[in-house]
Amino acid sequence: MNPDEDFTDSWSQNHYDSFYNFISDFHKKWQNLKNSFETSNSDYIELFGEGIYKKSLTEQITMYSKNSDDDLTRFTGLIIGNNAMTDSKGNINVNTGIKNEPHHSFGGK
Repeated sequence: MNPDEDFTDSWSQNHYDSFYNFISDFHKKWQNLKNSFETSNSDYIELFGEGIYKKSLTEQITMYSKNSDDDLTRFTGLIIGNNAMTDSKGNINVNTGIKNEPHHSFGGK
């Protein structure tokens, strides 16, 4: 990098406007990411892709569920993390029973 070089020297007004609009849009979306996933989901997906967004949600839910005292939250983490088993009494756990498989009808693969 040459500190004496100004890379915008050769820019037209259109180049400048396009760059400015890009940076402004990026900044707005980046600031919105500080909010919850519920309000920033479309910006998150547009910036990083739907796969990264879903992976981030899965990791957060899984981590949160490990530290929760709420049964529903813990079970959700087990199911999303693909670690859930259901025993003969219908209890979800990680030790005994039949391993729960992803539900393909809900978009899983």
